[in-house]
Amino acid sequence: MGCSVLDCAQLLGKKWTPIVLDTLFFEQGIPFNRLQKTLFPIQAKVLSSRLKELQKMGLVENTVKTQNKIKNSSYRLTFEGKELHKAFQTLKKWGMKTQKTPKTCLDSNCATCARRMEGKK
Repeated sequence: MGCSVLDCAQLLGKKWTPIVLDTLFFEQGIPFNRLQKTLFPIQAKVLSSRLKELQKMGLVENTVKTQNKIKNSSYRLTFEGKELHKAFQTLKKWGMKTQKTPKTCLDSNCATCARRMEGKK
């Protein structure tokens, strides 16, 4: 057993991980391609890797449905993933209180801010 704070910091410190989790909170049951478009400019290989890591940790689940021989895959947060998202809400509230994030942050997907920041580079 390790330290839960350090374990969470290591997980959330990986590029795109917090944004993927936050997006899945707002977009439950989202297909991979739409998730990638939402998170643009993330590369498919990176997104796939993050999703696999999050599934392995029990934070994300992948549902595959077959219709007319076509597999449709969608991703959603598990109960544990939703519980972790509560920590995101706490961080967003702290950011608003300290005027580090906009007042709309609680109701916004982090991908929105990430795209804005990417455009400023």
